Amino acid sequence: MNKNNTLERACFSGVNFNRGRVKNVTVSPKVLAISALMMSGPLAAQGYYVDEQSAKRLGDAFSGGAAEAEDASTAFYNPAGLSRIKQSELVVNLSLLSTDTDVKSTGASLDQMTSLSTYTTAPLQGDGSPSVSDVFALPSIYLALPQYEQLAFGLSINAPYASGSDFGRNTVGRYFSLESEITGINIGFMASLKVNDQLSLGGGINMQRISASIEQAINVAGYCSGAQSLGLTGGNSCAGIGIGAPGSNSSDGYFKVKGHDIEYGFTAGVLYEFSEGTRVGMNFRSKIEHTLEGSANFTIPANAEAILSALDPNLTTHSTSGTVELVTPEMLSLSGFHQINERWHVQADANWTNWSRFKSIDVELADTGDVLSTPQYWNDSWRVAIGGGFKLNPEWTLRAGIAYEKTPIPDQTASIGFAFDDYKALSVGFSYELNETIVVDAGLQHTFAFDRDVSEGDASIFGDAATNQSNVETQYTSLAVGLRWTFGE
Repeated sequence: MNKNNTLERACFSGVNFNRGRVKNVTVSPKVLAISALMMSGPLAAQGYYVDEQSAKRLGDAFSGGAAEAEDASTAFYNPAGLSRIKQSELVVNLSLLSTDTDVKSTGASLDQMTSLSTYTTAPLQGDGSPSVSDVFALPSIYLALPQYEQLAFGLSINAPYASGSDFGRNTVGRYFSLESEITGINIGFMASLKVNDQLSLGGGINMQRISASIEQAINVAGYCSGAQSLGLTGGNSCAGIGIGAPGSNSSDGYFKVKGHDIEYGFTAGVLYEFSEGTRVGMNFRSKIEHTLEGSANFTIPANAEAILSALDPNLTTHSTSGTVELVTPEMLSLSGFHQINERWHVQADANWTNWSRFKSIDVELADTGDVLSTPQYWNDSWRVAIGGGFKLNPEWTLRAGIAYEKTPIPDQTASIGFAFDDYKALSVGFSYELNETIVVDAGLQHTFAFDRDVSEGDASIFGDAATNQSNVETQYTSLAVGLRWTFGE
């Protein structure tokens, strides 16, 4: 589980104030809440990608995933590794992610505008210290089907993109993040070819479905007060028509959007075995370009519609539809695995994600054709992990690992919902062989707390009519259990 805000545009009293316009538009700043469809909530530790796709892999911090290739989950981590699976195998996992987020926020609402470019503010009222704790369940399924000595097929079903949050309608940061959810389901159809005793190639097609929803508040009191101070309310006072004081939430409006899309990409991998116990693997996942189509619903207090619609026609109670362009980025993994002796093995992984292609989120509204662009300008990221295992006896294998990744999110686009800092994690796990055909896997990972300061918003009438400054601290604990069942000859 992040993101919204501030490249906005408004049309006011015949004067166009445009920051980030793609084509001629007249759009409320709050329309940009659509852009948060893919960027909301404190779940994802690496952008909006979620690692927890295997109980076995969780136990070693996801180190060596493209090289170990000892169970059917290699269909996801490197399909070339399917050539090492000698019997048909089904792997079923359930991961539970516990998230704890503590926010310390202050904020300001637009109060009075003394000119088109100067204004005063009032403190935002509400809960300045919200704490959000959630548990998310992520299932995954993998199937390996060796057909001939040199050919194997695989299937993977998991949810590698996920996010979610619910900060509540009374929080100080309500104009930037209220409630959100994103789920990305990936189904992969894979195959591998064993070229010779050392080299295997693999690849396949990924079908990905993204669905998302988000709700944010609209600062009706701030917009009304700003309009009143500039003489744009037709002689009416905000208090006289029942609008609350700037900073309160008694007259807030709300904006909620939902969207979904299905698109396709590919995976390609290679595995080279120097010996039975030493190998390297490389896996590449392509970008997948999504156009999320969804509904957008505005709810504005009836007594404020006349005033706010004069500022922007979108600020009325109505429903429309829109699209959001989003790309899930390329990922490249390079892994190594070495069996030291009958009991010990070590492995390592370096993973690159092309987050730098995430430069902006482009939003188009169906009823007006308005197109807006919200800047992100993320950086590429490298994740490194090292882990290993110890075979305690024929039934028990113990694992551990550590991982680190520098955050891809620059300070200028970090927000209350996406305040992730550098990722540091410690993992432990085990496998227990119940019998010759069934193995139980379990893993536990603790991600050390993210602690980041964010500043967002524009308190003018041409922006959000509010600002937010927050310190956001988030930490995760992941627990996964899995079952491996070997069947067939």
